[in-house]
Amino acid sequence: MGKLAFFLVLGFSAIFLIMGHNANQVATRSVQNMVDYHVKTVAYNIAVTAANLAANEIFLDDEWQTVWFNKSVDCGYLDADVA
Repeated sequence: MGKLAFFLVLGFSAIFLIMGHNANQVATRSVQNMVDYHVKTVAYNIAVTAANLAANEIFLDDEWQTVWFNKSVDCGYLDADVA
């Protein structure tokens, strides 16, 4: 009976060790996915903001050619050119 209990405890310990390791990997991947999503979303939002600012300036003044909103925005850089 003593050997059986020892192997039972050893087996469950190995199972929970493997399950814990897998759960940790899933948590690490989910954080990395969130960071990647955030970076892409911020870049998209900066691009949309620059396009909207340029479109508004063109709407207000048909002859607008200067770039006056070279700014650092939300860990990125906003710039627009009218070609």
